[in-house]
Order: sequence, then C-alpha cells, then structure tokens
Amino acid sequence: MKPLYFFNQTHKTMKTTIILLALALSACTVQSNLIPDKDGYALQIDGYNQEITVGQSKQIEVNVLRSGAYMNKPIKLKVISPLPEGLSISFTSQPVMFSKAVAELNSSASTKHGVYTIVLAGDAITASLPSKGIIFKLSVN
Repeated sequence: MKPLYFFNQTHKTMKTTIILLALALSACTVQSNLIPDKDGYALQIDGYNQEITVGQSKQIEVNVLRSGAYMNKPIKLKVISPLPEGLSISFTSQPVMFSKAVAELNSSASTKHGVYTIVLAGDAITASLPSKGIIFKLSVN
C-alpha cells in the first residue's frame, strides 16, 4: 500500500504545482509596444489620474502604440472633450510620426478647481483608420 499512497501524494503535489504555475503565468502579462494589425494604433498615457495646480503648466507624455502595418502613419492628436474655462491643451510634434508626443496642459488663474474628464484623440491621416482615444481624470487644485 505504501507505493499507492506515494503516487497519490505525488499526483496531488503535481496537480497543485501546475495550478499555481498557471495562476502565476496568468497574473504576469507582458506589455508590448505593438498592437494587432487590425487595430492600427492606440494612445497611452502613464496614469489615469492627473493633477495640475491653478496658474501652472504640466506636460503629459502621450505614447502612440503602433502595429507593424501602421508604423509610419502620421497621427494628429486633439482634445475632443470640453475643457473648463482657463484650461488649454496643446501638443508637440503634430502630426506624430514616431512613438511619443507631449500634451502641454496650461491652467490660468481663472481655472476653476474641480475634477474633469479629459478625452484625447488621435486621427490617422489615412482615411481607412478610425479615430482612437484615451480618457483620463484631471484634478485642478
């Protein structure tokens, strides 16, 4: 009976090990700067919540993630959400030809305190590609 007991314990240990390994692998995702060809491109920023102080400026790096088929397509960035009075956003490198651009946020002294939802969009200068966007929260303090 001892060999059968050993087999059952080994089988349980292997099963537990395989389950733990599968859970660990599913928790570890690799982030790639490439996206599937069918999507073309996507916009990304670091952090969903951003802050700016009234009367100050802030720069936010906008990453343009591109698939192999769209590596050389120009992307024009724009703001498509209403901005509070006194807040403006401009972009460097228009249109974006590479993987990064900078959104320059400028808050005047008249900008009201609050939390605002900002939507940035990118338009590929190729008729067949739809606009892509990203949303973030901006706290004006």
